[in-house]
Amino acid sequence: MPPLILIVDDDDTTRLLWRELLEMQGYQVEDAGSTLDAFERIDASLFDLIITDLLIDNHTGIDVLIRAKKVYESTEVIVITGHGSIDTAVEAMQNGAYTYITKPVDTEALVMIVKNALEHYRLRHEVRNLKNQIHRERGFDSIIHRSDPMRRLIDFASRVAATDSSILILGESGVGKEVLAQAIHDASPRSDKNFIAINCGALPETLLESELFGFVKGAFTGAVSARKGLFEEADGGTLFLDEIGETSPSMQVKLLRVLQEGEIRRIGDVRNIPVDVRIIAATNKDLDQMVQEKKFREDLLFRLRVIPLTVPPLRQRVADIPLLAEHFIKFHCKKMDRKPLPITSRAMNQLLHARWKGNVRELQNLIERAIVLNTDDVIDLDDINPDPDWESEHIAITGDVTLRDMEKLVIEHTLKRCMYNQAETARRLGIGRNTLWRKIKQYEIEIP
Repeated sequence: MPPLILIVDDDDTTRLLWRELLEMQGYQVEDAGSTLDAFERIDASLFDLIITDLLIDNHTGIDVLIRAKKVYESTEVIVITGHGSIDTAVEAMQNGAYTYITKPVDTEALVMIVKNALEHYRLRHEVRNLKNQIHRERGFDSIIHRSDPMRRLIDFASRVAATDSSILILGESGVGKEVLAQAIHDASPRSDKNFIAINCGALPETLLESELFGFVKGAFTGAVSARKGLFEEADGGTLFLDEIGETSPSMQVKLLRVLQEGEIRRIGDVRNIPVDVRIIAATNKDLDQMVQEKKFREDLLFRLRVIPLTVPPLRQRVADIPLLAEHFIKFHCKKMDRKPLPITSRAMNQLLHARWKGNVRELQNLIERAIVLNTDDVIDLDDINPDPDWESEHIAITGDVTLRDMEKLVIEHTLKRCMYNQAETARRLGIGRNTLWRKIKQYEIEIP
């Protein structure tokens, strides 16, 4: 398909002359006699090149330039003026123009400049495609897999990574939803900007709001200075909202507004701040069921689930277990300054037939424990037997302990059983999430 060019000039004779000239060169050409007409055409088509006069019906070609770059940044723009000045040239170039030409325009020179601008466009397009390919390969290399379910997932995820569409990642606890989100970001054009993750179920609502949206000085007690929220920190990049199903109705309204309007408001502020953030959310809950139960907003679900991705549980991707086990052995041995330990066939067979309720996270924890406790320089069946605490609700308590010690022990035990899902831990303990969060801070319990 020939390159598509738009000519913008309110002088009919000039506009039609240039159109005929460029069509003779084999280009596909459209023309606009007003700024409004130009805006409509720019919004309707992706132009390779736009040639615009500087002065158009009381507007400027700079307006056309800015609109074109906003719609499709790669479009090349040539600004033509009979009122040339250094200031005009600087302004045009600062706003992304390829070049500017002063009237009267030599037709041969115009044809050559158009040819060079389109070649520049082609090269930029090729470079962008190569970068996207590199991003895709680099991003998904971090996901260890060989099973067919994971191959299909990663193939689809790699195709949607280059878009800005919101993604909802579904899957059981411990399957690696954040790892997939990070890979999608790394494979996207946003990879040179921040990837920021936050667990929506780990913080009380007021703290979650200040973390996400930031606040101005004096917004509340202790706000001695203004602070950016994570939406602003992730501007141009990706914000990963884990455990999105744990958000309150009021927080869901605030998140919906960001997705609809593309702007946030800091706590205590009256100004709206535009943000350019790709949202990737994740949950292990059935959000459709939560919508039916009036616990989750349907309109927010629609906004988040533009592209749904489901990470299969480890028991459905058994072919990945040997690779994952080998990776975790190398990782933890290196961290402990040890040579990688071999694993016996019977130990591997045990791993292949385990139920893996905690999925990849459980496998990693088991491998780490096996290496820490190992004294034989080989991982065998005895090393990977499940921790008794994981199979029993009972907690062994020996010696004299205080009530504080016992409470800390119970919380640590329940957190471990729930794979550190704080919402589920609070439910099992029969306490609120805010209370659990305060206890974790009070007892200085480490969350991996």
